[in-house]
Amino acid sequence: MESKISIVIPAFNVEKYLKDCVLSVFSQKYSNMEIILIDDGSMDKTGDICEELKKEDERVIVIHQPNQGLSNTRNLGLKIATGKYIYFMDSDDTLNLGMFKELIPKMDEHELDCIAFCAREISSKGNSSYKAKAPLSMYNRIIKGMDILEKYIPAAAVWTYLYRREYLIEHDLRFKPGILYEDMLFTPQLLLTNPKMIISDGFYYNYIKREDSITTRKLQPQNYKDRCIICEYYIKRLKERRSSEYKAIDRLLITYFLETEVIYKKLSNLSQNSVLKNRHKLINDLKSLRFVETPKVYIVCRNIHLIFRLRKIKQKLFY
Repeated sequence: MESKISIVIPAFNVEKYLKDCVLSVFSQKYSNMEIILIDDGSMDKTGDICEELKKEDERVIVIHQPNQGLSNTRNLGLKIATGKYIYFMDSDDTLNLGMFKELIPKMDEHELDCIAFCAREISSKGNSSYKAKAPLSMYNRIIKGMDILEKYIPAAAVWTYLYRREYLIEHDLRFKPGILYEDMLFTPQLLLTNPKMIISDGFYYNYIKREDSITTRKLQPQNYKDRCIICEYYIKRLKERRSSEYKAIDRLLITYFLETEVIYKKLSNLSQNSVLKNRHKLINDLKSLRFVETPKVYIVCRNIHLIFRLRKIKQKLFY
């Protein structure tokens, strides 16, 4: 018998895209699933479309709520889900055929806590595919979460992972409310619990890059502030002196800090001034880390101006 999976789809003002999203789930030809549509206070016809989809398939569960944001909505989906496995999907994207038929038997056979897979980005300029930047030797074999963090920076997007629901509950893994980039907290937190997993090289998800989406909007001070919150979380973990995590978080923190600095550089002068306190605090907190435990972080944060100066020189020379 097929293991049951819960697909959680938060929906906010996506009347143009929601039907295609859910129809791609229907087309999976996987019978034992529940599709949890949560209308997060939409002001368009999203709620009505949810009800129409519910009439089309009895496996659809619809919840309407005042706007709570993406993290709270996903957390609600986790709370009410009943499947052995759980999957979080964005309401304006689609799935490729065979996803659950191919991945769930692997999770059953190997008793996995999660499985990662590849996605395809689709934009107005055409299709461009990408994989999680894993070494080839790590694909399609059983590994542990810490193995990933110690070797490369994984894709954070939760729609590139399928989870065993009880594992998330047992480890109290939830999405942090009220911030952007919530996946950049959730996914590393998951991997730091060292789950048993596989990275599949199959492409199962279509990420539709739209001009009106959150990820394509002009950067605002809040983008930078929320990135700082994420970096501060990993600084805190380093200060807790968990020696088994030093190597993994050292690499993660450097990457996230440099990405945060890139966002800062892209802000307008006025916006930069509004986040100066956040930036000074972050850099000072990074400098407070001990060199012995986090040498890479120590060196990077003390030479951040030089790093960006060299980057500008490289761009002038080679581009």
